[in-house]
Amino acid sequence: MRIISSLCLLSAALVPYGNCLSQPQDCCNKLYETLPSLVHFPSSPDYQDRHSTYYSLHQRELFPACTVKPTSTEDVSQILQLAETSQCRFAVASGGHMTWKGASNIDDGFVVDLRGLNKIEILPSEHTAKLGPGSTWQTVYKEMEPYNLTVAGARISGVGVGGFLAGGGFAFKSQAVGFGSNTVLNYEVVLANGTVVNANKQSHPDFFWALKVAGSNYGIITRFDMRTYHSPAIWGAVNIYPFTDQVVTEAFSDYQAYSHDSSNTNISKAVVLAHQGRQKVLLTCISSDDGTPVDPVTNAEPLQHLEKTGSTHDVVKDVIAAVVPGETRGAWVPFTTKATTNIALDMFGLVDKVYGSLLDKEGVSVCVNSQAFQRNFIEATRYSPVYNGLRQSSEDLTLNLIMATWTDPAHDDAMKRATDKLGKLAAKEARKRGVWTDFVYLNYANKDQDVYQQSLTPEDVTRMMGVRDAYNPKRSLETLWRGGYKLPARQQSWFRASDEL
Repeated sequence: MRIISSLCLLSAALVPYGNCLSQPQDCCNKLYETLPSLVHFPSSPDYQDRHSTYYSLHQRELFPACTVKPTSTEDVSQILQLAETSQCRFAVASGGHMTWKGASNIDDGFVVDLRGLNKIEILPSEHTAKLGPGSTWQTVYKEMEPYNLTVAGARISGVGVGGFLAGGGFAFKSQAVGFGSNTVLNYEVVLANGTVVNANKQSHPDFFWALKVAGSNYGIITRFDMRTYHSPAIWGAVNIYPFTDQVVTEAFSDYQAYSHDSSNTNISKAVVLAHQGRQKVLLTCISSDDGTPVDPVTNAEPLQHLEKTGSTHDVVKDVIAAVVPGETRGAWVPFTTKATTNIALDMFGLVDKVYGSLLDKEGVSVCVNSQAFQRNFIEATRYSPVYNGLRQSSEDLTLNLIMATWTDPAHDDAMKRATDKLGKLAAKEARKRGVWTDFVYLNYANKDQDVYQQSLTPEDVTRMMGVRDAYNPKRSLETLWRGGYKLPARQQSWFRASDEL
């Protein structure tokens, strides 16, 4: 026993907070002793409900020893204190919308189910909404509807508040305000040791800056105070067109003009090229913040048309939701290029060759989509860690996403290989054309991408690591919090915690 204890002490000195981790069942038993009404084991309906709400079927292949569903900040504090002192592994889930296996679920630990932290408090006179991380954006928009207000939240209804904002968050309003996290005024965060910190521009400003793309590095955010915007109505439309020369030429001509319109702060456009098996279509998703309809990108007749003027809630529910894929397996590769090229179209032209007979399998779909990061959007991210990385090219950018979905687990390896191959071909071609940029949007990233090293300047990565080392000095979250995206490991940092801690 002494030898084992000595090895634990030695390992704790050599790596962040040691490797002597507790058994998952022991951790769940301790949680149950501390918070009996919040802990749910595999046979319980609450456990099954959490498990069934993961969007990706990959995530549902993991089975935690238990789930714990806090309903207050104090609950989260007790959970993290227990996890750190007992060396318990855990994952954290709000909406559970990330696609890769293990992003917010775990086999050898417990899941912190944030859906119990779903309070929504709207303060119209203060232009603020206080949001729990466990709410979905559809619920948030519904609560704001009577006030004719909105926030820079997700465009898909089932996405959780917590995960979306911890990754930045691309919103309907992003052309005007940047990522959704740029509009967060205050974060309430529980640190690894259970301490509760409110971070904003006045208090803990370095922490506030780093939390704009927090990932799973700093603690569990238990409340986001967001700026609200007057919004009696927005307009949104989805059109699905046949994949013809006319449609492609006109759509990408329109997209090129749009992607270079840096005066735009009102209109959002995305162009999606889709293989539904062997059938090819072009889909557009367009919205305007002021409720004014926008002309279609082509004169061709659409195969399907959905359009609505109404609240953000209604447009998301009645228009956007109609084209969001259902529960599937998936592989994503995001990449960002200068907007001077239609590289997405060229990559789409390689789908037949790269995926081959996989396109004949039931339930297989491959999409390549593009949405603009215009210079005004980039400028709006000024107070985020990603700003310096985004502005290095000094040009308008396009965020591209290769998104493959399927239903049969027998195709997992082949679909993943094909998607990775197409992503590598895209990177090679973009570099050849001189249009490649390193930025990786965290909320679209896959498990293998180095989000922080690619997206941030070395100086900003160092600064974020310094903040991490100050607010998680034992660096226990590196070992204990599984999933999400982590900053590079390092032993020392120039950053020092403020006297407030």
